[in-house]
Amino acid sequence: MRNNQIFFIYKNYLNIIFGIFLISIPFTIGSALNWRLSYFYEYEWAFLYFGDIILVLFLGLGIFMSIKFRKIHESDVIEVIKKPVVYSLFIFLFFAFFSLTFSFLFSVSVYNFIRLAITVFFILLLAVLIKRKWINLKLILAVIGFSAVFQAVIGFVQFIKQSGLGLNLLGEQLLAAGYMGNVADHLGLAVVGIQKQIYIRAYGTFPHPNVLAGFLVIGLFCLYYFYFESEKNRINYIHNSKNNFFVYIKTISFWKRIVIIIGIFLILVGLIFTFSRTALFIALILTILLSLILLLRFRNERSLILRWLSVVTIIFTIVFSFFHWTIFSRPALNKDEAAVYERVIYNKIALDIIKQPKNFFVGVGLGDQVVYSLDQRLYQVHGLNQYLQWQPIHNIYLLTFSEIGVFGFLALIIFLVFLIYFCLKKLRGIKNLCATESGLFILMMLISLILFGFFDHFMWTHQPGKLMFWLVVGSLLGFILSQKETLSKT
Repeated sequence: MRNNQIFFIYKNYLNIIFGIFLISIPFTIGSALNWRLSYFYEYEWAFLYFGDIILVLFLGLGIFMSIKFRKIHESDVIEVIKKPVVYSLFIFLFFAFFSLTFSFLFSVSVYNFIRLAITVFFILLLAVLIKRKWINLKLILAVIGFSAVFQAVIGFVQFIKQSGLGLNLLGEQLLAAGYMGNVADHLGLAVVGIQKQIYIRAYGTFPHPNVLAGFLVIGLFCLYYFYFESEKNRINYIHNSKNNFFVYIKTISFWKRIVIIIGIFLILVGLIFTFSRTALFIALILTILLSLILLLRFRNERSLILRWLSVVTIIFTIVFSFFHWTIFSRPALNKDEAAVYERVIYNKIALDIIKQPKNFFVGVGLGDQVVYSLDQRLYQVHGLNQYLQWQPIHNIYLLTFSEIGVFGFLALIIFLVFLIYFCLKKLRGIKNLCATESGLFILMMLISLILFGFFDHFMWTHQPGKLMFWLVVGSLLGFILSQKETLSKT
């Protein structure tokens, strides 16, 4: 009995550390180490983040508990390793390692590989801990959802003030009021033109508005989940009965739903002020897709789904009605717009790299694409002569191809396909909406990040982007493993 009590104490510590790690994701708290890997600042320095320390503590405690209390059996590990989805992940990691031999800057690639290897080990451990119920998926969704609301509020206030909120210690960019207009643009701040005026976009505490936008989208699906989750404890009342309604509004379920609805509204407002057309498009399309899946799959719960859909439609309508001027400030994609033509050029640079025989098979090395392109003058050849234009390829699939070669690229694609396939396979056997737990919503989160990957690079290059991507991957893998027994009962 005493041993079990000690175990539960350690388990609480593990969840606290994991909770702190989740909270730290949006905050890029850290600094460059006192050794430089190369000559190009942002991509050739080694950084140590607060989240790295917490992640190592989490891994260490998780392994220690597994050994000390023997709660994780060999069969649990074997079950994870035997899955094809994990095979493809190991193959991806192998080719990332193999590319070190041919990397353009060996020290940079080694540093990035170590970070990738630790992250892969983290998601595998997370999946096992979710399966063993040491970590609850609801904790992940709750923290991400709450953090998204918090970041949305920060971003909205930043836009209104056109300056930072003094949260530099939490990773907020130096958004000074004096940096408005062309000065802000020249300093590399993300800006948008509205009625011939230049405004700084909402950053939150992220390194770029697009990273904030990606985080808000996955946070939106977290709140969608909790809206349906609140239905589990809903009191059965008749809508047109005043007495039952007054009973209902006194329950926690009612007020929880009000808080969730306000959270969805705030996230959409924050998303608007990131001015990310990609994020708005993904949020809208996947919300529609989720609605269709729910309506077609769970027809016996159509009234519940229609209530949710009505609430979401009203929120979208209100937000777009009040803030439509932000959307139409960037009305259509134009090939002469910097955000468009630079992405096209970055893709051309990727093709220039890939068409080299060596690079096609083994890539230029993890994290080496920017410095390789500079060394080969690929940016200058395509007319990108300014320092701020020397950025990674804005497509993580082409970026992966160029850095670790065709086999690593294919392994990543196969891994993602397997992950989605096995999730759908698990969900197919579930007949009740409440029994889906969080799997369908985490799947939507993953699909949103996969779509972002066609237009941006933050999931491969920026610390918060990497963490949110691999966290979603680990959560979905944990859902797949944990649903094995549940499905047989369903």
